[in-house]
Amino acid sequence: MEENTRGVWKAMAIGPASLLVVAALVLLPIWCEYREELHGHGEQLDMLWAGWAFLSIERVEHEDSPDGYRLSLVDPLGGSLLTRRVLDVESGQPECRFAPPGRLWCRWNGEISLLSAQSLQTIADWQALRGLHASLKGGLSPFQPQVDPQSGDLVVGTNDGLRVRIDPNRLAADQAGQETRFPGLGQRSQVTASSRELDEVRYDFEGHSATDRQVLRRRGPRDRDWVELQFSAEAGPDSPASVSYLKAELICPQDTRTREPGRLQDPPGLLIAHQTSLDDEQARRLVTRVDLEGKPLWTCELPLAQIEAAFLGADRLVFSLRRRVEQSLAVDLASGRLLWTYPH
Repeated sequence: MEENTRGVWKAMAIGPASLLVVAALVLLPIWCEYREELHGHGEQLDMLWAGWAFLSIERVEHEDSPDGYRLSLVDPLGGSLLTRRVLDVESGQPECRFAPPGRLWCRWNGEISLLSAQSLQTIADWQALRGLHASLKGGLSPFQPQVDPQSGDLVVGTNDGLRVRIDPNRLAADQAGQETRFPGLGQRSQVTASSRELDEVRYDFEGHSATDRQVLRRRGPRDRDWVELQFSAEAGPDSPASVSYLKAELICPQDTRTREPGRLQDPPGLLIAHQTSLDDEQARRLVTRVDLEGKPLWTCELPLAQIEAAFLGADRLVFSLRRRVEQSLAVDLASGRLLWTYPH
């Protein structure tokens, strides 16, 4: 009897211990994966202005499981991480767009949620949003959701063929007109262009971007012909006598204060993206700030990459760049000096 009792007590002691070991073996990989998604290195997929900080959408690769995704808020002054949220994404890449004054519309797993632009916490998930209008309960149509850049309202298409407008501040929904046209959720605006118009004056480049050195020129409403701007952005003993750039484009940054196309001030001018060579493998990527007479104020060097986004702040420019992976960096608006990079 005594031996049987000891056996029962022994089994009871081993049972909970075994359960703890099994639980640890199951939960430890999950915890490690979550910690990697929260703190590990991520590939930046997109960056947008969130009203007070930059929102970075990032992917974290895993060897033995599907990739993870997260949202990171980045300090515009120093490029440091402010806060981060790991998303439970089963399919597709997350898409987000800022909704003033302090909201974010985000979509992942085919569902839309409203988040706080300060904490990244959920204000209303898709289940709550569906209850705001009868048409939303039937599901969304393939219509690309749009965001009104002024009010922050989200416009979606429903399976009964209607458009519904959702107010992120009142959490109310009403039927919208079919003619509504706003930027799509996750849509990027055009960052670079071959020409740009400021105060009825058009600026562009003479010469073919693939084969020629290009000359910055302008044409106003009273000009019969194009006027070349006679300053060299690449001064040096080997520079050509006339103004010239290689593979030049004009950068159109978004003003973080107005969310409209940004305009340089003090002095007014333009931003030119160009290269040191027509051969992309040998070239270095440059950005030159010029005044409206074409006089260079500074030139800074960037990684040779596609400029995916550009933002104009009060005293700095922030670029989001993509080649193999995406990276963001900030330069001083007055001098072109590098201020920070993200990820560091």
